[in-house]
Amino acid sequence: MKHSTIMGKVLSVVTASALLFAGVTILPENSAIEASAAGAAVIDTTDVYQTIKGFGGINLPEWISQGDMTDSQVQKAFGNGADELGFTILRIYVSDDNNAWSRAVPTAKRAQALGATVFATPWNPPADIRNTVNGGLQGGKYQLKKDKWAEYAQHLNSYCKYMEGQGIDLYSISIQNEPDYASEWTYWSASDLASFTAQYGKAVKEGTNVKLMSPESFQYKKDIYNAILGNQQAMANTDLFGTHFYGTQRSQMDFPALENCGKDIWMTEVYVPNSEADSNDRWPEGLQVAENIHNGLVVGNLNAYVWWYIRRNYGPLKENGTISKRGYAMAQYSKWVRPGAKRIGVTEQPNTNVLVSAYKNTDGNVAVVAINKNNAAVNQEFTMGSGETVQYVDSYTTSSTANISKKELTANGTSFSASLPAQSVTTFVLTTEGEGVDPSKNVDENGYFFHDTYDSGTNSWSGRGAASVESTTSEKLSGNGSLAVSGRTASWNGAVKSLSARTFVPGNAYSFAANVKYNSGPAEQTFQLSLQYSDGTTTLYDHIASVTVPKGEWVQLANKSYTIPAGATDLQLYVETDDTDTDYISFFIDEAIGAPEGTDIAGAEPPKPFILGDVNSDEIIDSLDMIAARKAILAGNYVKAADVDKSGKFEVNDLVVLQAFILGKITAWPEPETPPAPQVDTSKWDNYQETATAQYIDFYESSIKHMGNTYRLAQKLTAAENGESLTVAYLGGSITEGKNYTTPFSNYLKNTFAKGSFKEVNAGLSGTSSVVGLVRSEKDIVSQKPDIIFLEFSVNDHEDIMYKKCFESCIKKFLDMPNEPAVCVLITRARGGFSSQAQMYPIGKNFDIPVISMDDALTKAFNSKFLQTSDYYTDDYHPHQKGGQLVADCMAYYVRQALKSKNQSTGYTQPTSYVYGAEYANCVNVNPKDLDNFNAGSWTAGTGYNSLPYSYTLNGSNPMKFKTEGKGLIIVFKANSSGMGSINVTVNGKTTKVNGNKQYTWGGPDAELGYYQDTTGELDVSISGSGSFTIWGIGLVK
Repeated sequence: MKHSTIMGKVLSVVTASALLFAGVTILPENSAIEASAAGAAVIDTTDVYQTIKGFGGINLPEWISQGDMTDSQVQKAFGNGADELGFTILRIYVSDDNNAWSRAVPTAKRAQALGATVFATPWNPPADIRNTVNGGLQGGKYQLKKDKWAEYAQHLNSYCKYMEGQGIDLYSISIQNEPDYASEWTYWSASDLASFTAQYGKAVKEGTNVKLMSPESFQYKKDIYNAILGNQQAMANTDLFGTHFYGTQRSQMDFPALENCGKDIWMTEVYVPNSEADSNDRWPEGLQVAENIHNGLVVGNLNAYVWWYIRRNYGPLKENGTISKRGYAMAQYSKWVRPGAKRIGVTEQPNTNVLVSAYKNTDGNVAVVAINKNNAAVNQEFTMGSGETVQYVDSYTTSSTANISKKELTANGTSFSASLPAQSVTTFVLTTEGEGVDPSKNVDENGYFFHDTYDSGTNSWSGRGAASVESTTSEKLSGNGSLAVSGRTASWNGAVKSLSARTFVPGNAYSFAANVKYNSGPAEQTFQLSLQYSDGTTTLYDHIASVTVPKGEWVQLANKSYTIPAGATDLQLYVETDDTDTDYISFFIDEAIGAPEGTDIAGAEPPKPFILGDVNSDEIIDSLDMIAARKAILAGNYVKAADVDKSGKFEVNDLVVLQAFILGKITAWPEPETPPAPQVDTSKWDNYQETATAQYIDFYESSIKHMGNTYRLAQKLTAAENGESLTVAYLGGSITEGKNYTTPFSNYLKNTFAKGSFKEVNAGLSGTSSVVGLVRSEKDIVSQKPDIIFLEFSVNDHEDIMYKKCFESCIKKFLDMPNEPAVCVLITRARGGFSSQAQMYPIGKNFDIPVISMDDALTKAFNSKFLQTSDYYTDDYHPHQKGGQLVADCMAYYVRQALKSKNQSTGYTQPTSYVYGAEYANCVNVNPKDLDNFNAGSWTAGTGYNSLPYSYTLNGSNPMKFKTEGKGLIIVFKANSSGMGSINVTVNGKTTKVNGNKQYTWGGPDAELGYYQDTTGELDVSISGSGSFTIWGIGLVK
């Protein structure tokens, strides 16, 4: 059963069949249940059964080429934090060679430090006290020599003492692994096992604190245990019973004589349903693991359940150390049914193919585990038959698309209802009145509600916006690591953690803290600890704490008394920088803590006030500071105290001024001159004489649909005239991509205004609509930090509400950028007259931004015969070079009019309401392979489509799956008028069909909303389909 050679042995038909269906209950299948519960699952806390000691597996580096588990793998298995298994039992190997005993020690120590119980099992006695008989399954490969029983007992006793000497509190040691299935190890008869236990059981554990476990039958064969039960001394020497469940059917798990003997029964080894390579992520196969545990605990009254290899390609941990589907199925028990829990009464089968068990933990919480084997969801009612009032219900589900996915449910007095997803296992953690712990008072040993150290993971923090987060050991305030935040494209991008409103009750005050550090960027940067929340209709934001952080130093953000707004929901704690951060610096977070109000949370010391000129921070300004300043300037380092001319830069002039101060030539630092704000020279434009004919001027004038607020545009152009850099960006479709209008207009801006550097960003891409443009915007526009942005989507947009909302969201996204760019709308039209002006103009007007309409100008010119369509179009949509020049001329004319004194604005404020909606503004293009639990399924990765950096093409029926946090998904895909397939985008159980056939497309990109919810939360995503389909982008709405 363990060695690869065993799996090749030919079993009897009966045994082979039993192994195939190990522990699987044969209940009638129902492929179409969607139902109100046939009956409630009634929980009775007064009906008490066995005590649960825990769940776990074996570590066996002595046998496998992969070697020992790593520290991170031990943490993953025996930790009980986010995405950890919560195991509490480790089984180790008693080698027949005492020189190999040390190999079990490192992992045993690490697991024990995490609270695990360690026990051991021998396969063979030492070589010199056994005979080789090669007797097959029923005779064994080896047999212990009859006259060497005492030596074998001493061998086991020596092992116990060795482990205790190594600091391992060995809980128990068994006499023999699978003596009844011993073709590869040692065989014992049932009578000999009972006799050995009676005669030498005490000797095995003498002088130690180790308990004696019975031999472990491979299939819970009763003869071994009946022999011990029938031998008074053997029974007295046996402290607990061990067995395996290979091929053990539900009907074979009940053993009343053993269950009533007053001693624990541990199931110490199994794998379910097979040991096929790379089978551990197959579902619903993994559901059979949960069912096997259920049957063992409920039918067999087991006290412990222990898997075979912890890390294996068919085990709870994959070879790379991540949790498998089988592992998540085990975790549904191990994480919430903790050592010391009592199994309590509950209706076991309240519905067809639904299995329920319940447990009361030592902290008073009740864990209810429900398995739904049906191919459809089941609505199940649960009620406390013992009368307790249920205060809180947290549910955790593992299914084909979810891994211990959490939801908070609402209870109704003594009952609650829940939908059990198809082929799933769900654990409900109940807090009942009078016995549970109020989450708002549940603190750790330090008095904290949460204490995130990032020593072994991200502690449920995730990236906000375009940012990504990971645990790192490269920086730390304390402990072993910190949280690294990178990939930011806006100041609000950072790290975010969801807060439970049960713990952090709206209307109440709490103490919050987090420590931050950054190593590259400006000399100092202001950081903010903030809260995002919803008032039921609108997403709102509030700042908890703010601090200015010097580069290279840890500084704490803290507020001992922050009141969460009353009525707030969807609480999101996050760390960001303020709007002065235009470098979008990467940074680190450590020691993030939430605690009761008034708690003084220890953290990094506040930055010491610097003394100008005190470069070496010794509080004296002398020649030593000059030496330090010279070293710093040679190294290219910025030292704030050395910026003595207060220019914001550390340069040679600072050395000159510092030297003069040290020598006494000056007694005060010079005050810098404050440059005046850019002043728009309106006189030049008020007096500007247009050189075009009256008809062309009328044409240009007709293109100004809405002058709008000119403040941002005027400020950017004036700054460019004063020598600052100028970046202009264009986002649109093939009209923009063709450059026939962008090149001449960029040249106009460059030649007229740019006295410093000039950069053009052409983000035109054939087929780009507002929906596609929004998905592309973060990477193609926001990351470039443009000063002026033109949006051109009008011939690619349509009347669907999605286009309208994405256009509005795109504008808001750009207006929200920290560098406050000017945003302008450019509306074009098709030869036949089509444009999206009717929906775009009201949006632009509401934002009060410039709207330039080639639709109005061209329609008027064509109707008056001033222009022919051939004067503008090269086909039905695109302007030729002359047509592009006409667009550029209209845009340049608008700029000249905007700079006239009569059109000047003194500032700009965004509107507080929207025409259609801007809820998709926080949309970023993500590659699903970078998200949690990504599985490509039958989708094949490609190289992308132009500036859309990746692609996935459907090549079969297996869905792509991943998991992330956000509000929704926008799918960008290859669309055509015919020949395309369709996909089903299923998120949190809700499916949206996306069809690749679009009458208005020609093989370019289109996009549709795959899913949206009003609040940020977990998104469990599955994308399947049929026919020809290619995904070019996935916009995640944060």
